[in-house]
Amino acid sequence: MSITIRTAETADALAIARLNRLSLGYDYPEDATRENLCTILQSPSDQVYVAVSGDEVVGYVHACAYQTLYAPPMKNIMGIAVDPTRRREGIGTLLLSAVERWAGETGAAAIRLVSGAGRTDAHSFYRCLGFDQGRDQRNFKKFLSGTAQQEAP
Repeated sequence: MSITIRTAETADALAIARLNRLSLGYDYPEDATRENLCTILQSPSDQVYVAVSGDEVVGYVHACAYQTLYAPPMKNIMGIAVDPTRRREGIGTLLLSAVERWAGETGAAAIRLVSGAGRTDAHSFYRCLGFDQGRDQRNFKKFLSGTAQQEAP
């Protein structure tokens, strides 16, 4: 079945929450996913694409502007997920190609992403698409008092 890539819509929140749970292990509530998606879709520095097969969303990617004081503008992949039953069908490649087109259209010099240390299959996939591994880093976070402390990346 053919895959279509399109810009995400608020109605995709349930499918994105499902993909986050099945593909990434993040059981984030659908209503919170919808709220975040609504905010992100209004941001000119963010883009969310979904992969659709028939009427079903089978993957998504979220990218945003990555501007630093030590490098040219880039795009940062904030999340990419493909339905585990649909992997190895080219869906991830199509999603990342959409980000690459957007990056080029907006003058970005590169695309970056962070991937969990244990996701070795994903690392191989990224390398096959021309991503090279930068320096090893540790991911630190500090929850602020009074905020939801659900496990986040």
